[in-house]
Amino acid sequence: MNTLTAKRPSGSRDFIGILLNLVVLGSILASLTFTAYRQYLYYTLWIVLVLFVVYSFIIIRRRMQKPFLVQLDNSAIRLGNQNIKSADIQQIWLNGYERPLVGIQSRGRRILPSSHCFVFTGDEEISLEQLSEWAGKHDIQVVNKPFLRWI
Repeated sequence: MNTLTAKRPSGSRDFIGILLNLVVLGSILASLTFTAYRQYLYYTLWIVLVLFVVYSFIIIRRRMQKPFLVQLDNSAIRLGNQNIKSADIQQIWLNGYERPLVGIQSRGRRILPSSHCFVFTGDEEISLEQLSEWAGKHDIQVVNKPFLRWI
């Protein structure tokens, strides 16, 4: 059983995008005059603004989380307190080269849940080698490609 340390991805690009969208939405809302035919647009923009604020709080909370353990067992991989059987894993995706984001794709899913995504802390090269060896033993393909992840 190999034990590695990892943390959730910081989401810096998402956070910058959300902040830019908040600025744009705030300026649109400030310049709108409240008339009857713009009422739906006005309320829609407020709803989107609230969703952006909630998502930014989710990103901040994830950034503040402490690292967790990734345990590579004989028949499963354990991410913190979540256990994923090797038979349920279709592929392991890597996104990036310098500090790759690792995503574990379950069978029948295209978009990964955020609980299946992580970044290794410490010595990433050794951790990635151990993960690749574990995947090879269980006939799981490790692919280097960008992927979508759910909030």
